[in-house]
Amino acid sequence: GYDVIVPSSYMASILTKSGLVEPLDFDYLPNMQYALPTFVDPVYDPGTGGLRYTVPYMWGTTGYTVRTDKLADPITRWADLWDPRYEGQISMMADERECLAAALKLLGFSLNSTDPEEIAAAGDKLVEQKPLVTKYVITNSYRQIVEGGAPITHCWNGEVALAYGALGEGSEEIMRYVLPEEGFTVWSDTLVMPVGAKTRYGAHLFMDYLLRPEVAAENALWIGYLPTSQSALDTVAAESPVAEQIVPTEADLERGEVLNDVGEATTLYSDAWRRVVAE
Repeated sequence: GYDVIVPSSYMASILTKSGLVEPLDFDYLPNMQYALPTFVDPVYDPGTGGLRYTVPYMWGTTGYTVRTDKLADPITRWADLWDPRYEGQISMMADERECLAAALKLLGFSLNSTDPEEIAAAGDKLVEQKPLVTKYVITNSYRQIVEGGAPITHCWNGEVALAYGALGEGSEEIMRYVLPEEGFTVWSDTLVMPVGAKTRYGAHLFMDYLLRPEVAAENALWIGYLPTSQSALDTVAAESPVAEQIVPTEADLERGEVLNDVGEATTLYSDAWRRVVAE
């Protein structure tokens, strides 16, 4: 019954391949002209059969935040989250792809690997890490940052902005968001129209409204993530109190890798994650 839903990039790819979303008519999406080039022809929506299915909404990165008032060590790598010195000081996301991505990057592999041995090795690495982890957080990682009980919080960049909103002015001085040296996830959330949508025209109008740079900037400043047009991104960089932490530089992005659908290898990821949960 929904006209618009908001899947992450790799899920949008899966939905498209599964025939669960409708192709879009870009004649009714003129504000796509403002989208950054990487979102105009994204890897997760390659133009299947000459048709396109997604509109970019927000994007971000996955790293970890250190509460520097609780832990002063200048850690900068995924490997630091496997250091026994930090036992009981780490919270991880309860997210199959994100946790395995961290382990894959630590091991020097692609976070979209389809190699059974690499994925199994990443699962082994997470099992090795598990005794150091205080909890696996399903949602609202920013609360872990706010509470500071586990001063290292595996999270998306927007969680830093949400934590700032909860802690207030000056808190940017006690939080440090890390994009690990080994590499990290770059993700995007998309707007798609599911099969069965009853208001195709309305769906296109709403998507196009969200693509307006001024609207995208206001949304981004409210939710803490990054808009997909340059002018909106410039607004966030100028107005967000934690912009220096949550907006990656071009040099940072050279280490980033876009999270994408891994096809039949998805079962290998699920198997590896079940092993982590069961240990």
